[in-house]
Amino acid sequence: METNISRYPSDALPQGGPALVVTATQESLAASQLYRRGMSSPLRCPADVPVTAIIRTPVLSTADVVAATAGEWIASLLTVELEIRKFDGPLAANDPWIALIAVGLGSLQRGSYEVAVRTTLLSFTDLHHPETAGGSSITEQEFSFTCN
Repeated sequence: METNISRYPSDALPQGGPALVVTATQESLAASQLYRRGMSSPLRCPADVPVTAIIRTPVLSTADVVAATAGEWIASLLTVELEIRKFDGPLAANDPWIALIAVGLGSLQRGSYEVAVRTTLLSFTDLHHPETAGGSSITEQEFSFTCN
């Protein structure tokens, strides 16, 4: 399963957009373009053509780091694990941003599918060493979508 994380200034994406969009894949479009295109019906996709799931993070700070740590299909359930390392300290300047995590799902048959997104949140205080993050908390989100 191919995963790609793109970083966008927070004002470059619609405020309050959906946390998950599933849309037909188009190689020539950036994740932000696919996300916007899928916003009108975020939990519906065409069947029998390659589709992409796009997961949107909350607004993050300049120093924060996002990674997709695992992704797996089991029957009609896609599980995606994310890790967000948040800087917990003062910043001289901050450019808020949002990550869009694009997950290639391949061609799906007609039917209903589920996505479970598990996010581990860690914090770090040394601006130049996010690898020292600790103190994790975990959130889980579940979505259902249909391909027809």
